Amino acid sequence: MSAALELMAARGRFYAAARPHPAYLGFVRDNGLGVRSLADADPIRDFCGALAVTTIRPLRDGGFEFAPTSDDKAVVAAVIEAYASDCETVADLVAWPVADPTRVRRMFGRADCLGSWNIASAASYVLDTPLMAYRTPLAWLQAGCRGVVVLDPAIAARRLLDAAGPVSGEDRQHSEELATMVAALAGSVRFVAPVSPEIRKAA
Repeated sequence: MSAALELMAARGRFYAAARPHPAYLGFVRDNGLGVRSLADADPIRDFCGALAVTTIRPLRDGGFEFAPTSDDKAVVAAVIEAYASDCETVADLVAWPVADPTRVRRMFGRADCLGSWNIASAASYVLDTPLMAYRTPLAWLQAGCRGVVVLDPAIAARRLLDAAGPVSGEDRQHSEELATMVAALAGSVRFVAPVSPEIRKAA
C-alpha cells in the first residue's frame, strides 16, 4: 500500500473514532478544550481537523496503531491530525496517552512539528511578541493552536532557523533546550578547504 493510501486508511479510522462519547467529552471538559457556541472559533477543527479519544497500541519505533479495547497493550489516547506547513495538507496523525501528554507518538513519523505555519507568519511576532513553543500537543491545543510543538528536533530546528522573530519556550529550561537544538544544527555543518594542486602532486 502506498504512503498516501496508508494515510487515507488511517484517517478513515481516525474520523470513525472522533465522536462525542463520554471519554471524549470528559477529556475536552477536563482540559478546557470546548467551545461555548457554534459561532465561536474552534482551533481543533481549524488547525488539526478533529480530536479523537480512543485506544491505541504504542509501537517500538515511536509510532502507534489503532487498537481495540480488548488489546492488552492498548492505552487510551488523544489523537489529532498534523497539518503540513500549508495548514491544509494532512501529513500525519499524532497521539498521546490521556494519562501522560508528554509521551507523544506519530503514526508515520512524517510530521516534524505542529503549527509549523506559525513560524513564518508575521502575525506570530506582532509588537515583538515571541513565537511560543510548547512541550506537548495538549498545551498547544489549550493555547488555541498558536505557536508550535517540536516533534522531530532535527527537522524542526531547520524550520526555527527561519523564524521571523524571537522564539520562547514554556520556561527558561525549555527555551535553553530549543536554543541548543538549533545550535546543534549549525554545529553539524562542516567546511573544508580545497586541496591545492601542490598537495595533489605530492600525494
